[in-house]
Amino acid sequence: MSSPETKTCCVCKEEKPLSEFSPNGLRKGVQQYRSSCRLCYSRAALKNYHRRMRGEGPGGPLPSPIIDGKKRCSHCGEMKLEREFNRNPKNKLLYAWCRACTHEGLRLKKYGISITDYERMFTQQNGVCAICRRPERNENRYGLLSLSVDHDHKTGKVRGLLCQDCNRGLGQFKDDPVLVRSAADYLERSR
Repeated sequence: MSSPETKTCCVCKEEKPLSEFSPNGLRKGVQQYRSSCRLCYSRAALKNYHRRMRGEGPGGPLPSPIIDGKKRCSHCGEMKLEREFNRNPKNKLLYAWCRACTHEGLRLKKYGISITDYERMFTQQNGVCAICRRPERNENRYGLLSLSVDHDHKTGKVRGLLCQDCNRGLGQFKDDPVLVRSAADYLERSR
C-alpha cells in the first residue's frame, strides 16, 4: 500500500516517491499525479512516437518536418511548398494534409465525390460555372478559388459545379425554382 508520499506506478507496479510522477492538475484543491511514473510514461510516449512514424494505429503518421520551405503531405505523399498547407489556428502549426488533399477529403465527406469525380465534372463543364458559363473569378489570400460543388440540400445529390457568385445566389433563393423564375420575370419586366 502506498504512503501519502509515495505512489504505485500502474505500468511497472513499483512503489515510488511522488517526485517520480508528473503532476496532473488539481482536484478539489489536492494535487493529482499521473498514474504511471515518469520513466514508464516516457517509454510509452517514445513507443507511440515510433508507432506513429510507421503510420500505424490511431492518429496516423506524424506530420513531416519542413525542409527548404517544403513539407510532405501525409495523404498524397508529395513534397509541396509550405504555403500549400493550412495552419492550425490554435497552435499555428501546419496541418499534415496539403490544401488539395484537405479539399478532396472535405468533398468526399460532405458530398460523397472524389477528386476524380470533381475533375470529370470540371472537364464536362469546360472549367466554367454551370449557370453563368464563366470561370471562377473570386480569390482568397491563396489565389483563385475552385468552382463550388452544388448539391440539392434536401436529397444531397450533386448537381454540378458553380462559381461562388452563382452558388451564393442560389442559396439566397433557397434553391427554390419558383423564386428564381419569379426573379427572372421581374428582371425581364423591368427592362
